[in-house]
Amino acid sequence: MFKFKPFLLKKNPVAGSEKPSARRLILNTNNNNTITFYTYYAVQYVWSYNLSSRQYKLLEAIKYDDNRLPLNNNKMIGITSENNNLIICWMSGHLRSSPFVYLHTWNLITNHAYTVVTNNSDVILKYGAYPRNLIRHGDYYYTISADECYNKGFIFGVYRLHIASNSWECVYDLNELDSDSSPLTKVPKTLICDGKMIYCLVFTESDESLPLCKISGFNLVDSKWYILDTIGDDSAGNSCYPIQRNNFDVTQYKDPDTGDTYGILSGGTNYTDAFSDIWKINLKTLTWTCLGKFGLVLPHPIDFHSTTVTAAGRLVLCGGDYSFAKQNWRNNPTIYSAWLRVPKLTDICWDAVLHYCPDLPLKSEEEITSYGIPIKFFHSRIS
Repeated sequence: MFKFKPFLLKKNPVAGSEKPSARRLILNTNNNNTITFYTYYAVQYVWSYNLSSRQYKLLEAIKYDDNRLPLNNNKMIGITSENNNLIICWMSGHLRSSPFVYLHTWNLITNHAYTVVTNNSDVILKYGAYPRNLIRHGDYYYTISADECYNKGFIFGVYRLHIASNSWECVYDLNELDSDSSPLTKVPKTLICDGKMIYCLVFTESDESLPLCKISGFNLVDSKWYILDTIGDDSAGNSCYPIQRNNFDVTQYKDPDTGDTYGILSGGTNYTDAFSDIWKINLKTLTWTCLGKFGLVLPHPIDFHSTTVTAAGRLVLCGGDYSFAKQNWRNNPTIYSAWLRVPKLTDICWDAVLHYCPDLPLKSEEEITSYGIPIKFFHSRIS
């Protein structure tokens, strides 16, 4: 019998034999029903997975003369998605030469794609470490870099790309040795943003056994870094905060009920432990909540996995490594999902329909109509 339950992580079955190979995948939410994912260093291969039809599909962009996708040896600056477009920014050129920086736009609905060369003649982006995503704020894409310079430590820079003119600007440049309280010790894997600040869930302490009670934030108004105190979850059990770790995943979503933006942190490893916990942080109040107290944990302690959250509040998990104890799980492409909230009754009813009729997406339109399901609604969930 179907029974809706939030915070319950379920394995999503696969219809058909087509699916990606086992490799590290990055997830993006295309809409409430379709997830796109790719390998960060091989973006030529982009797959989609429909949560209703449970089918994978390999996407291929229409090639034009000005359409260039990054090669495996190119430097990735970051990727984001908006309005059914996959936005890919990357750098070509030698480590110390003046590199070319490209911005590639791929419409996942029409499969049309084009590439432009951005103007970085005045601002040379460093050939250093970058997060895997871009942050869209107003008319700009933001990113953060860290470049290790001889006898100077790491140089942290905040850059933004003006979308209309394709011109780069350095918003902030910091030498960690010039400050007694450097806001960053390394570039985060993923940036999250509430529209006012860019937050970095990275370690500000050298001891990895300490909890993540402080986070760094870059204010988009005054262009300054801040080290922010967070509020722990007193009802979480052994620790009120996530224990600091590496190789964890971070994603974000905006709660449709409250309008608050949340960061979701999950999994990871440190020198002694692997983690299966999932935490969320309210970026308005900077309050942590351990979702394990509601029963939501990863299927295994894993790292190098990827998560995303649909606009309706459905967490989706894919990939990851698990090679501890007696098991060996490497880059598993299995899809898991869980609701982080109680969605609309339409979403709950649709889950119930698929529970009792898992082959519904394979039916003809005549059969769908005979069940009393409007065709327009059906295609909105399957397409």
